[in-house]
Amino acid sequence: MNKEISLHIVPRTLSGLMSWGSSSGRWPLLLTCFFIVSRIWYYRAGVHFDVSPLDGYLQYVDPDLLRHSLLKSLFYLHGQPPLFNLFLGVVLKLFPTGYPAAFAAIYLGLGLTLLLTTHLLLVRTGVPVWLSAFIALLFSTSPVTVLYENWLFYPYPVTVLVSLLVLFLQRYAERERRPDLTVFFVVVTVLALTWAAFHLVWVAATVILMLFAVRNRAREIAVLGGVSLLVVASVYAKNYALFGTFGCGSIYPKINLAMMTTMRLPKLRRLVREGHISRTSLVPVFSGTPADYRVPLEEPTGIDVLDQVLKTTGRSNWHHIAYLEIADQYFQDARWVLKEHPKIYLESVRQNIRRYFKPASDTHPLNIERGNAVVLKRSIVAFNLVLTGQMRVRGVGWNLVVAFPLTILCGTVLLTRRGRDWLNVRADTPSPRRLTIAFCLTTVAYLFLATVLIMPVDQNRYRYMVTPCYLLLVGQLATLPLRRQPTRPGFGPKPASY
Repeated sequence: MNKEISLHIVPRTLSGLMSWGSSSGRWPLLLTCFFIVSRIWYYRAGVHFDVSPLDGYLQYVDPDLLRHSLLKSLFYLHGQPPLFNLFLGVVLKLFPTGYPAAFAAIYLGLGLTLLLTTHLLLVRTGVPVWLSAFIALLFSTSPVTVLYENWLFYPYPVTVLVSLLVLFLQRYAERERRPDLTVFFVVVTVLALTWAAFHLVWVAATVILMLFAVRNRAREIAVLGGVSLLVVASVYAKNYALFGTFGCGSIYPKINLAMMTTMRLPKLRRLVREGHISRTSLVPVFSGTPADYRVPLEEPTGIDVLDQVLKTTGRSNWHHIAYLEIADQYFQDARWVLKEHPKIYLESVRQNIRRYFKPASDTHPLNIERGNAVVLKRSIVAFNLVLTGQMRVRGVGWNLVVAFPLTILCGTVLLTRRGRDWLNVRADTPSPRRLTIAFCLTTVAYLFLATVLIMPVDQNRYRYMVTPCYLLLVGQLATLPLRRQPTRPGFGPKPASY
């Protein structure tokens, strides 16, 4: 073929593809086809859904109790928010023997939802449709996302919920329709009752942000936001009435702080002998039973989820009521270390910040030599090298070190009218409402601080769960040149948009 002719064919082909995809409904159809093909390819490569966490993860109620005493177990569950265990129990009840296939199908549906929601969110915030499709598809079909999609744990559902949350917030900011606001606060409530990191404080901050930003709709925001707050607070209050702990999973922040302080002490046994640290801290975290901690067991409560020392799977039941006292002992030791040896805690925080910038696949158990991690090992290494800039295994992704601050900076500048003027952004171009940007920035900042300051491991996994917020900001950064005015205007007033 003539070289000159071929050079004309390429742009015409791309232009034709973009024109074809610009019609309503065609890009979602194309993305769905790509998604199906990618999942068939991954399945043929040997990727299969991992249901093994159901038997072993300390966050989960005993599968036998989920099948036969679901509501009672959830009511007395102090160690976790109730909704993910409710989801597990419902599936186990509906599919007693076929639950592995049921979980796999549900997570596959979540994956398609994540792809289409991300694409639609980017399109609605001014990213060209073809670029939106590329970003959403790159994220959705990456080997890292496939690892999460085939792992029976809450990170993937939470990621999907966050994408829906941001989408419906943008829709409400654009159209001010009550159904969009209703869905938004329903998802806020579901998130808070699925993952404990989305604390009641985050729910309250979200309501306040909405009231401040959309003052002309304050009444409906106050009503719907108040209902969300009331539902979440009622679960917290129930736990306080039953156990004296206000929250969902209050034992884990106490134990996490011990892991960031006490467990890193040199000469720990000597400090125990001297009486500074209790014998509790000699027991490796999450590995013992109440007998190992020498906690006297009280009279049985008659409630299986609180009395069961071992699950029927043979694993420790961390919902046993004795772990409330054990967590308090860990916390007392951690407070002593924090006071006497604050540098240990600060070093833990430094390591947490470094871990935040690692690829999301570098988290247990996705980073060990078994299952899907083995099947996708080469793909993951290549993906992390090219996209995240990880130069060595278990190392930092240097592209993330550069990209994340840039996206945050871009979002911060776009948040103000003066910042949009300074960037020369045209007022007539589609863009995320300032409310959407503010929500993404505050949520990312909140989870960054919560996971870095309180949680001892897996900051990169927690970061993955707010990837939709980052992708929105990445889309704005990538398309900024397309929305700039030919000449720089002055700093006069522009139409306000929240």
